[in-house]
Amino acid sequence: MSVFEPFQSIDDSAYLGDLKPGEKATARYQLSVDAAAVAKEYALTTEVRYRDALDNSLVSDTFNIPVQVQAKPVSGRLIQVLAAIGLIAFIGIGAGYYLLVMRKKK
Repeated sequence: MSVFEPFQSIDDSAYLGDLKPGEKATARYQLSVDAAAVAKEYALTTEVRYRDALDNSLVSDTFNIPVQVQAKPVSGRLIQVLAAIGLIAFIGIGAGYYLLVMRKKK
């Protein structure tokens, strides 16, 4: 597999094992993506190196693998912080309203 920016891979190859004619196999790669990557579909190129029945080493035509980069979800920690700020603001507004009502009663 050919990797380019914004992707990185420690190992750019996958071993599929022995396959009989017509059999299928899935290649698994582990990729990381830069935090500044644009959320969209990318096409990484790959090829298959194999041995034929006469034990000749051959390489397939190059083909594309679609890779979808998605926007990073909002952190659970960020949601907790925003909820805490909202709760503090709500308590502050409630206390201010209570003090305002108590002053008017006097």
